[in-house]
Amino acid sequence: MRACPVLCAFPLLFLCLSACAATPAPGAAASVDVMERVTTMRLLGGIRELDDDDWEPLESHVLVGVELDSYRPADPIGFELGGSFSEDEESDSAGADFIDGEVDAFEIYAGARKTWHATDGLVRPYLGAGLTFISGEVEVEGSIAGIPFSGSDDDSTLGFYAHAGLAVFVSERVSLGADLRGVLGAEFDDLDGDYLQAAGFLAMTL
Repeated sequence: MRACPVLCAFPLLFLCLSACAATPAPGAAASVDVMERVTTMRLLGGIRELDDDDWEPLESHVLVGVELDSYRPADPIGFELGGSFSEDEESDSAGADFIDGEVDAFEIYAGARKTWHATDGLVRPYLGAGLTFISGEVEVEGSIAGIPFSGSDDDSTLGFYAHAGLAVFVSERVSLGADLRGVLGAEFDDLDGDYLQAAGFLAMTL
């Protein structure tokens, strides 16, 4: 997995997203005073891909998460914080032999966020980056030649994240959207903890 090229592509992506948000659309969300704070809570679900060489066959995780961000349209940036849980389970067997593996990961993060806020627009792109803390656990059990075995390991790591997304308002306060995220600099013991993630979300502006 090579996360760096994707992260470097975020600025180019947001030039395009900003252009889309610049023109207000009919039936858009209600106007917001540029000095009024906008706070949004969102629920996310998606897929997370870890490094194949280190994690195969447990490299593709299903994830759920919650995120909150707050900003004023008049300010250059706002803040965000959130958390997520992801997991992958795999089983393999051959005759009487079998192996079951599971990886669970908990993540909490906080950082800065820029939302391109067209006051009367339906579409609001955003870009965020900051520091993340990830705690992971691996469990393996099975039987080979009739001899059972089991083991587990856990570790935690810090890393840096960046993500880009697009929210589309379906009512004054409710929006749907997509989010692309990457983590760099995370490492569990000798395993690469970096990942790429694609998620959808449902959001409520408070």
